[in-house]
Amino acid sequence: RYLLIKALRKQGKADQALDIIQQIRVKTQQGSERESPNLNMIAGDILYNNSNFQQAEKYFKTLLSHENTAIREAAMYYLGKCYKNQGKTRNAEAVFKRIAREKFNSEQIYRPYAAYSLGNLYIKKDKPEDAFTWYEKLATSQHVPEKLQRKALFEVADTAMNLDKTQLAIKYY
Repeated sequence: RYLLIKALRKQGKADQALDIIQQIRVKTQQGSERESPNLNMIAGDILYNNSNFQQAEKYFKTLLSHENTAIREAAMYYLGKCYKNQGKTRNAEAVFKRIAREKFNSEQIYRPYAAYSLGNLYIKKDKPEDAFTWYEKLATSQHVPEKLQRKALFEVADTAMNLDKTQLAIKYY
């Protein structure tokens, strides 16, 4: 069934994929809940990618207390993105902070992306000092994807210039 869902997604048949997910969820409610987290993540992802942020939010919320940190943080990250895209900036900020304040490591891949999202939120909220803090964490930490770290280096330098911290900007440029 997962392969069918994956194939339907690739073909742009999101509604059909969601129908199959719903059918599986109905069956698993009568039996095992083993598949439910994966199905909720897939359904949330499909809805998110179709800009149906309010519906996607519901699926991601079901995973916020999941025992697996990677699943929980992935759901939290996408929940934050749903909030951001709906203009719920305060909610997005709170969710991103919950993930980004944790130490970066190779297993929890969403932490650096949450930190970058926070930096961007703070720039939009005209809080460059806060943005600088998160961009700097990304620029100086280990376990940050190389492409994201390069973007963070530029952002931290640019933010430092805007804060009239020329020496810091030179350091990061």
